[in-house]
Amino acid sequence: MEGVAAEAGLIDTGETPLAVVAAPTRAAYSLPVTHGIRLIQNIMLRGAVTQHWANSVLAITAAATLLFSWLALRRGMTRA
Repeated sequence: MEGVAAEAGLIDTGETPLAVVAAPTRAAYSLPVTHGIRLIQNIMLRGAVTQHWANSVLAITAAATLLFSWLALRRGMTRA
């Protein structure tokens, strides 16, 4: 009876298919914080950056976010 319940997904057997875990993991690489954490770990633990392109991408993302936030704040303040 336990085998039937486990097949139906009613009992957690501790076995998770790799395809189920891999999809959210791949989605995490689209977030800038994932690359930022890796860069900070490389600098703190290894003393060097191994992916130089990531510095540029993170700097551009930060600059765009700052610019967008500043423009939104300025627009909101002029209405008040």
